[in-house]
Amino acid sequence: MRGKNNWDWGLRFVFFIFMVLLLQSNSGTVFNLITGNRIQQTKINKLVKLTAREWEKVKKFDLAVQKENGKLDVSVSTRNVLDEGIQSHRVSKTKATSFKFSASCNTHREPAVVIVVLTAPTARGKRLRQLARDTWFNLIPRSTPEESVIIRFFLALDNEGKVPEDLHEESAMFNDMAFVNTTESYRNLFRKVNLMFKWVSDFCTGHPFVFKTDDDSFLRVDLLLSRIQDLPKERLYYGSFLRRMPARKKNHTTKLLTNNPLPGNAQNLPEWPWYASGAGYMLSFDVARAIAYPPLPIWIQTAEDRGIGMQLFGFNITYMSDRGSIRPWGHCSADALLLHYQRDAGLLRRRYERARAGNNICGEGWKEDDLCYLVEQHETVRMKCARSQKISTIVFAGLGKHWVGTGYKGPCEEGPSALQNNPSCFYNETPSIKSIVEAKCLGKNSCELVNDLRKTSDSYLPIKDPCKGQFKRMLVAAKCR
Repeated sequence: MRGKNNWDWGLRFVFFIFMVLLLQSNSGTVFNLITGNRIQQTKINKLVKLTAREWEKVKKFDLAVQKENGKLDVSVSTRNVLDEGIQSHRVSKTKATSFKFSASCNTHREPAVVIVVLTAPTARGKRLRQLARDTWFNLIPRSTPEESVIIRFFLALDNEGKVPEDLHEESAMFNDMAFVNTTESYRNLFRKVNLMFKWVSDFCTGHPFVFKTDDDSFLRVDLLLSRIQDLPKERLYYGSFLRRMPARKKNHTTKLLTNNPLPGNAQNLPEWPWYASGAGYMLSFDVARAIAYPPLPIWIQTAEDRGIGMQLFGFNITYMSDRGSIRPWGHCSADALLLHYQRDAGLLRRRYERARAGNNICGEGWKEDDLCYLVEQHETVRMKCARSQKISTIVFAGLGKHWVGTGYKGPCEEGPSALQNNPSCFYNETPSIKSIVEAKCLGKNSCELVNDLRKTSDSYLPIKDPCKGQFKRMLVAAKCR
């Protein structure tokens, strides 16, 4: 009888592997770790690409196996494993000592999503927090019930374990800041994120999704609310995943990987497990609670996003990759859910106004006959129209600290609405940059102008330096007719 059972299980296992290989050819976006426990040191789980419907079939198979033989690794349900560990580590909310002067979570209604935002007690952090409050915080649709979306900034206490004095007024005014009992440093981000999820687990009722992001991100809260309607409520890890990242040092000469592990790779893994970029990712409540109260020992990492991936490594959870909507490097797309590195106030406000109006958040772009150039210091603007056309109008010409950033190439990518001077540094005297460009280029098919204020140069601009010692770009926009 035992031999027959073993034969039956062997056939089931072969059938299961066959179905997995068959499904791998599909173009789904859901990724599942088909194992219940962490595997041995140098072995890495293989991720299987499944559509949402196919994942439901695998999950039913998983539960059927669990019912007949709970000892098989593939049968261990994450929910059981994680919840058992969480309950053994659970503490009373009244005894929680990791938070001080914390803004409360929800009071009347169970939230649909809690957005936790990493920030810092610096001047730049304060500026970015206010920009977020003035822009994407207000993208919550008016029809959304109160407390359906909870947004909180998270900061660390000072070296004396107290709330920094300069933040008392801001916290009391907006009631959207929570302070965790740890130190503020990059190397300590993983601990800070762990406490963020603990705050959600201890103080937020219901089972909301938890979306983590940074203070220099632009989040489409309106799109997020519609997106979560179709997502699984349990065992979810959602974001833009980094895959096949080497976990061993490279040889500087040959550029090949060695057998020496990188810091944090105590298991000597050849590659890091997949992890979602820390710019923005979302967890279902049960997974967030597993981060807060880990059922197994934590593998501490310097990079907080990699630390989350390591902590969830080997559990039976759903990895849902959305690299098209979550943009960790700031590259814009019309349907983007999140853009990272959005640090310019003007750019952030323009994106917000377009989102409110239902327009493309990336900008209106340029018409076919329009020219736009943004050149670095000491480089040359080379304008050229089509063969039968001439430069008819100089729409804008300016010299100063025109902002570009990670994933953002400036107004020449965005459109005419971005043609603005940076008030901190731009030339605003006579003759104007526009008049210089008009005198040199109007009526011509092509034209060149050098962005150079050095008098030693043969083609320098005969103007006064608006901000000596600072790097300046030249921005020119024109029309051809």
